[in-house]
Amino acid sequence: MGKLDVFVVTYSKERPVYFPGQPVQGQVTVELNDTMKIRGIRLRLKGMARVHWTERKSSGSGGSRTEHFSAEEEYFKTSFLLAGRWNDEPGQDINLPAGRHTFPFSYNLPSQLPSSFVGDCGFVHYDAKCTIEKPWNFNNEAITSFRVQNRLDLNRERKATKPAHLSKSKTLCCLCCASGPISANFSINRQGYVPGEAIIINAEIENLSNRIIKKSKVFLKEEVEYHATTETKFKIRDVAKLKHGEISQGETHYWNDEQLVVPPLTPSYLKGCSIINITYSVMLDVTPAGPCSDLVLYLSVIIGNIPLQDVVAQPPPIIRPVAYTPPSTAVSRRTKKGSRPPRMSVYIETSC
Repeated sequence: MGKLDVFVVTYSKERPVYFPGQPVQGQVTVELNDTMKIRGIRLRLKGMARVHWTERKSSGSGGSRTEHFSAEEEYFKTSFLLAGRWNDEPGQDINLPAGRHTFPFSYNLPSQLPSSFVGDCGFVHYDAKCTIEKPWNFNNEAITSFRVQNRLDLNRERKATKPAHLSKSKTLCCLCCASGPISANFSINRQGYVPGEAIIINAEIENLSNRIIKKSKVFLKEEVEYHATTETKFKIRDVAKLKHGEISQGETHYWNDEQLVVPPLTPSYLKGCSIINITYSVMLDVTPAGPCSDLVLYLSVIIGNIPLQDVVAQPPPIIRPVAYTPPSTAVSRRTKKGSRPPRMSVYIETSC
C-alpha cells in the first residue's frame, strides 16, 4: 500500500450492534511509514435498503427478454471531516507525518430505523466508509459495516400471548375410489417468541385412510416480501424443523409438547422498511404415501426481540451456541482521482 501501512475503521463496541437512536462510536486509524500529502480525511455513515431481482418475460416475437425489478430507500447519510479540508473547499493540502494517527467519531442514529437484514433478493445495510483524499493521486478507502436491531416488544403485540389452533382434514382419492380421511388438530401455546425460546407444539393426526402416512413434519417458516416499483416477489425458507415417522392405517399419532427452538432471526415486519416485509409461521405437514398432496396447516407467529414478561417460565431448550461473525474490520482500495470508485458490495446478491 506504499506509504500506508494501516487504514481501518473500528467501533468502540466489540459487537457493533446498535438500537435506533443510539450513538455509533469508533475511530479511524491511519498508520504511515512516510509523510503523506493529503487534501483531507472524511468519514461517511450510511443506512439504506435495496431490492432487486430479474424475471424472464415473453416478447411479442415469440422470444423472451430479461426484466429487472428494483427499488431503494435511504435512511440516513452523513459525512464528517476528520482532517484537512473538503474536496471542494479552498485551501492548502496538508502533510500527514509518518506514524500512527487516530480520529474518533460519534454519530447518533435516527430514532426510526429497520433492522439489518440480508435476503435472496434484497437487504437492509449500514456501513461506515472512510476516504483519504490525495491530490493528483489515488484515493484510499476503508469500509466496514455495523448492524442495527430495531426493537419489537412482544408485550405490545396483542396476539403474542394468545394460543393458536387449527383443525383440517382431507379425503385421499385413488382413481374412482375414495378412502377415509386423514385429519389433524394442530396447536401452539402462544404466538409471540424471541430467538432462543421454544415453540411448544401439540398435534393429533388421525389416519382413517387406506394408506400409510409416511411422515409428519413441523416447520418454522420465514416469508419475505420484496416490493419493487411495479412488482412484488415472495421468497419462503425453512428456518427450523422437527420430524416424526410413519402413521399406519387406522392409527392416531400425537405430538406432545414438542419444542421447536427459534433460531436467531430478524424481527417480524422489518418495521421502518417499506420495500421489504417479513412474516413467520409454523406449518404442520402430513405426507401420505402415494400420488396425493400433503395435508398442510399454518399458524402465524410473531418473532420479536423483547420477550413477554408474563409468560410462565419454560424449561430451557437445548440450543447450540451461535457464533457471532463480526463484519470485516476494513477493506482498503485505491481509486483514481477524478474517476468514480468501483462499487463495493458488502452483500452478495443472488438472482431470483
